[in-house]
This record gives sequence, structure tokens and C-alpha cells, in this order.
Amino acid sequence: MKFLLVGADHGPHETLKPLSQNTAFSFFKSSGRSVDWIDLLRHQNFDGVILSTSRSDTGVQTEQECMLAANHLNLFTAVIEDYPFNFQPNSPLKINLLLVENEKVRDEYINKFGNSIDVISEGALIRYSSIANQNYNLLAGGPNVLWIGQPETNPSIEVLEQILPILQQAKGVVYFKAHPRDEGYAQSHYRHLFTRFKGYLMDASSLSIADCMALAPSLLITRFSSLAIRAGYCGIPSLHVLYDNTERNYYKKMYSDRYPVICELGASFLISSQNEQKQELLKALFAEDVRNTVFQNFIKYYQIDEHYCNTVINKIFTEATRFKNEKSSNTY
Repeated sequence: MKFLLVGADHGPHETLKPLSQNTAFSFFKSSGRSVDWIDLLRHQNFDGVILSTSRSDTGVQTEQECMLAANHLNLFTAVIEDYPFNFQPNSPLKINLLLVENEKVRDEYINKFGNSIDVISEGALIRYSSIANQNYNLLAGGPNVLWIGQPETNPSIEVLEQILPILQQAKGVVYFKAHPRDEGYAQSHYRHLFTRFKGYLMDASSLSIADCMALAPSLLITRFSSLAIRAGYCGIPSLHVLYDNTERNYYKKMYSDRYPVICELGASFLISSQNEQKQELLKALFAEDVRNTVFQNFIKYYQIDEHYCNTVINKIFTEATRFKNEKSSNTY
């Protein structure tokens, strides 16, 4: 069988990347020009498409146009979610397989979309399969942290203005990594923070994610990011900052009335109130017993073994084969 991989944004592309090690899967390579998806899928004899869940306008359009063409040709269509609840169902489009992060997400999706999606299962942690097959060792607590931004500039600045003074008092270094789509970073909107916290706030935006993790910070801080999971596999706990009056409202618009799944599972620290932020931040940095509890929760819900990638590939083949057989039987 032969499948086309389409993950337009960086996170979705990384989510699908482990599949490309198998010769049955190949990435769509954009030429920058408009794509005749029906012509591409038909003439290259693809049996199905495997998409992810981009959030940029261009990414959403690319993936939905591909899915629409696959539906038109009655091809097997699967989606692997790159971040919990990024999946946005489009009623005219048919999905045969949806792979999500864990049982909690799976069960919620089954309750919401069980009748419109053939199979909803776990499998989205395939994104981390190349780094997760190792011994899990929690790094020691300390004042140095890694900040992971999101595309929205102003909310990031608001959070940083709150937590940087606390980290400065703790004599910590903050490694700052801007999101690739943060236009405010490119326009120097963070300059006042680098000036005010000179010597404490270090720009690591030019470093790769792997190099950022290699800095061995004791904590990753973010508003919300899938990199909180990647950090966990490197022995680095995470802390999400979602103030109830501002950040939470933004998050609710995207993901409904909830906190990030990793927080709901107790596998990440959470600051939801400015009144409690100093206490929670210092606890996340230095309270080894609490850090260990959070880290053990991470291992409980996110540990995967060396067979995980092959298990996901086999699941795709199984469902694609069943879809093909059912399609053949319906032609008679």
C-alpha cells in the first residue's frame, strides 16, 4: 500500500515524520504553487492520505483540500493529531481513522464524534518515538528554565512580564525560544524584556529544539505547547501559565472549557492565578518531592516502548486494508 503524508505546519510535519521511515509513506513536497490534489493522488496511485492538524490558515487549507480530494476519490483517510483537541471536524469530510494522544482524549472524541469517524484510537505519541525509548531520569531542580513561546506575541509578553521578576530573584537564567510564527519576535517586540532582564533572559530562538533541551533547564515554561511533552522525555518537567482572566479565555476559544490534557493528568505544573504564581513557580523549580510526583505522572501517561512506531504503522495498515476490502465488497 502507498500513503501520502500531509502535515503543513512544523508540529504536524514532525508528528508524521516517523512514518516516513517506512517506504509505504512519503511526504507531500510543496512547490509553492497551487495543487491539483485529485490529479496528484490519482496519477501517483496513492491508496490513502495521512494528515495532521495544522492551525495556521495556510496549513488548514492545505490539509482540508487534500482530504477533500481523497474523499472524492474514495481513498482511505487518516488524521494524526499533533496536539490534543487540535482536530476540527468538517462535516462534509469523511475520516476513517483518527489517532490521538491517550485514552483521555480518545474517550472524549468517541463521545463527541464516534458516529462520524470510523475508528478513534491512541497513536499520536508517535511524534516522540525516536526520543522516548530511553531511561526516564528527572533532572535536578534549579533556577534555570526554558521558555517556549506561541505565535501570539502580546499574551506571551504578558506572561513573561509576570514571571521574569520571580525568576530573576531566584538567580535563574531564562532561555527564550520564540515560536516560528511569532511575528512580534521578528519585529523586536520583546526588546524591552531583553533590555530589562539583561543577563537573565537569553535568546535561544536560533537554536534547534534538541539544542534547547541539551541546555538542561530544570523546567520548561509555556502558555501551552506540545514541546512540554518532548521536554518530559528529556527529564524536564513543564509548567503551563494560563491565567484565568486572560490566558484561559484565549485557550477556551481554541480548546473549549478545559486546561491542557497534560495538566489535567497531573503530569505538568499549572499556574492559573497571578496570586499563586510565585509559590507555584518556586515549587516547580525547587520542591524535589513535588517535581518527582509530577514527573511520575508524566511517565504513567506518556511512556511508550520501542515498538510504538511499528504498532501505529500496523494500525494504519489494518484499518486501510479493512477500508479497501469494504470498498471492494460494496462494488458488487
